[in-house]
Amino acid sequence: MDSASKTPRPTLRQKVAIAGGAALLLLTLLGLDLLQTRTATEVQARKNTTALAFEKAPELWLAHPRETSEFERALQAREVAAVGVSGSVVLYTDRAGHQFSTRLIDCGLGCRNEIGPRLAALSVAQGFALTDIDVDSRTAGQKLSHSLDKAVGVVAPLVSLVLVVGVLLYFQMRGSLGTRTKLAVKPDMRFDGVIGADEAKKALKRVAAFMKDPKQYAAVGAKAPRGVLLDGPPGTGKTLLAKALAGECGANFISVDGSYFSSMFYGAGIGKVKELFKRAREAAPCIIFIDEIDGIGKRSNGKEAGSGGGEQEQNRIINRLLVEMDGFSALENVVVIGATNHVDNVDEAMRRPGRFDLIVRTALPTPPEREQLFSLYLGQVKAAEGMDLPSIARTATGMSPADIANCVNRAAAYAAEAGEALVSQERVYQSLETHQLGGEVSNTKNLITAETLRR
Repeated sequence: MDSASKTPRPTLRQKVAIAGGAALLLLTLLGLDLLQTRTATEVQARKNTTALAFEKAPELWLAHPRETSEFERALQAREVAAVGVSGSVVLYTDRAGHQFSTRLIDCGLGCRNEIGPRLAALSVAQGFALTDIDVDSRTAGQKLSHSLDKAVGVVAPLVSLVLVVGVLLYFQMRGSLGTRTKLAVKPDMRFDGVIGADEAKKALKRVAAFMKDPKQYAAVGAKAPRGVLLDGPPGTGKTLLAKALAGECGANFISVDGSYFSSMFYGAGIGKVKELFKRAREAAPCIIFIDEIDGIGKRSNGKEAGSGGGEQEQNRIINRLLVEMDGFSALENVVVIGATNHVDNVDEAMRRPGRFDLIVRTALPTPPEREQLFSLYLGQVKAAEGMDLPSIARTATGMSPADIANCVNRAAAYAAEAGEALVSQERVYQSLETHQLGGEVSNTKNLITAETLRR
């Protein structure tokens, strides 16, 4: 099982933070409970004995509801001993000790015989106790339903907020690593399998020798090459050279591109850099290949027009890359290879010795190398015998290895469309013409006669 499949364990600091947060939450809940208990005690202490008696067990009165007219009759008969009023709910006890409840009726502004306004006067005249109480006349089911509705109203927005924040934090902490970058199988490619680029292969052999035996170089005080910058036109085999270097020294190969470090979440790019280099150290000997490294950009000083959070994040990503590359020890056996078509767009601090110690330039293939490339790619399709490869190679001036591969593939497509069993030399020249004259549709083709093409 490689490091990509391991689940990172929380650090001691994270464990302490989690424990502290849990303790703080517990203390907060205890404090709120104590405050609520103290408040209830103070409120009860300021109530009279009659109110306390009603509020202690209001269900004794609520269990015996009576009509409002019955309560009016009891008042007129002077049978009432005590009355407690809670809004429209009335709890009363008659002089025989029976407990009842009723509800006052609001008969409007023009009503003169309402019971509620007359209770104070009747209490004085008849000598029964009258007090204000605070009771909940709802049933247990009504209370539960109301509590659930209230809880849902409070919790639903919080759950939504927690989910959104959780998703953002998850992707930010996960970094790039949503599609987790697995360690590649050690490439089988070797320098002998790369056609051309002799100068580049020669320069990379020193890196391969170091990775095979870093102790030999460390013994004499030689510093490890921390990075190699491959600079050259598109399609000249920079990725292939990086894989060949990994194959030569039996190293693991991790491949990303410049846009890998970008993220919609602020700070996630830093996490991607840390995770990438952590995996590389765990998989040493290892080569980190960053294609289109100029996509990371240059650092800004914050004074340019339009600079903002994006530029600040880019600066932090580049600074983290520099710190990671400076942090390599002599025996860690990790080398960073960057590939670019625009070396001037790479930050100067990354190009200096100590970061990318070696700048290797790749060039377009020479005629003999183009001949080898045509031979290689034509060998991968059903090609006719007896092709004049030197002539084809001379015609393909300025084409990169990628262009030649595409040219042969297009020639095979032409042959298939014409119903031919083999790819002929004529189809190869047709494909070359398409490439050199601007594509499938080009007015330039009309300027070249068949005789000129034959010559």
